[in-house]
Formats: sequence, C-alpha cells, structure tokens
Amino acid sequence: MRRMAAIAALGAALVGSASCSADRPASVPTAVTHRAGEVKEVSPEKKATCDSFTAAEAQTTAAVRPVVDRLMHQLSDPAGTPTAVDELKAVLTAYERKLVPIADAATDPQLQATMRLEVEQVRTARADLDAAKGDRVKLAELADKIVEKRMDTADTVQNLCHL
Repeated sequence: MRRMAAIAALGAALVGSASCSADRPASVPTAVTHRAGEVKEVSPEKKATCDSFTAAEAQTTAAVRPVVDRLMHQLSDPAGTPTAVDELKAVLTAYERKLVPIADAATDPQLQATMRLEVEQVRTARADLDAAKGDRVKLAELADKIVEKRMDTADTVQNLCHL
C-alpha cells in the first residue's frame, strides 16, 4: 500500500506542477512588485529562460502523467514494471535534452545553478531507476525521493522567475 501511495504522490506532484504552470499567465511581467512598493525588473533574457523552462516542464509533465499511471498499475504485476520504467527513463532523457540548453543559455547565475541542479537530479533519477532493476520497494522509495526533489526545484525556479 505504501508503494502505491508513493507512486500516487509522484503522479500528484507532477499533475500539480502542470496545473500550477497552466494557471500562470502566458507571459511573465517585466516588473514585479516586492516589499513595500519596491520594483524589481525582470530582464528579457531571464524572462525567456523562465518561459523556456516553464514550457519544458509542462511538456514533460504531460508526457509523464500516463507513464506514472501505467507504472502504478504495473507495480502489482512485476512483469509489466520494466516497460513503464523504460518509458519513464525515456521521458526523463527528453526532459534533460530540453533542460541542458536552457540552463546553458541562462544569464541569471542563481537560475542557471538551479536548472543545472535539476539536470543533475534528472540524471540521478534515471540512474536510480536503472539501479532499482524493477524492485517495487526501491521504485516506491525512488518515487518519494523524486517528488521531494522535484517540488523543491519547482518552487525555487518559480521564486527566481517571480511567478
């Protein structure tokens, strides 16, 4: 049961990040008000980086949702689990390919560091999926770990992008 809850939490986190990005305005404002009327400008380069990251994250979330659903169902059938794990690794690989150029092009040092951390977390998650070798307990633990790290990174990017 704990395994199913962990996978469900992963799915909910990914669905939640998609709904958050769907609620965001199509464009990031060029000025954001901070403490007591202080206005901080958002550069066009930073806006472009944030928009690219948001788009990549939304596309990946949409691709991951059906894979996570299959993985949840297949955890009770070990024979089907490798298929869903391979699909999830493929989605993570595609996400990494989108993230690397976005991180490389980022001009804001904090945003760039956060995106590079996200790239490393994606690589680690993929390697952990390989190491789990279909072990349902390890896959459930990995789901918990991915959810925690993903939520932290998404929050950090939203704060840096002033979303």
